[in-house]
Amino acid sequence: MEGGFGHLFNNLTRAFYPALALTCRVKPELLPILESWARQEGYQPEELLDAIVESSLLSRRYAEDVLERWAQLTDREKEVTALFSLGMNRREIAIALTVEPNTVKAHLRNSMQTMSCATLEELRATLGFIDLKKWVETYLAARKRKASPPGAPARRSPLNPPG
Repeated sequence: MEGGFGHLFNNLTRAFYPALALTCRVKPELLPILESWARQEGYQPEELLDAIVESSLLSRRYAEDVLERWAQLTDREKEVTALFSLGMNRREIAIALTVEPNTVKAHLRNSMQTMSCATLEELRATLGFIDLKKWVETYLAARKRKASPPGAPARRSPLNPPG
């Protein structure tokens, strides 16, 4: 869109939507990679860059949506869902949290509904980008501090082994 209508369109766009008239700089060491990739895909480098930025922004929006839905879960639903996402089965979760397997099943069902997932595998995949191992460690440490008076022995469970 160099001349003619394209030029007019770009100028009008800048006049009415100045925020849309962004200029992007690419680090010099990345430019050959961008150009090569664009050639391979049959795009101009600018078109490929637009697609990369769009994909990144959509991914960010999706991640924020997932985190908002995660925040709506109860603490126990988060705990059960995190352990499930880390590979534990219902029975292992029930033993670790000292609850009934049907309670774990109910928490997972509620989590699936809140997270808008049709299957447990979709739930696991949806949460795949969150570092749930770190979340579980942090959550359990905070819970342990809150539940144990200073100097009390730590409660032993498969999630909190002695040592």
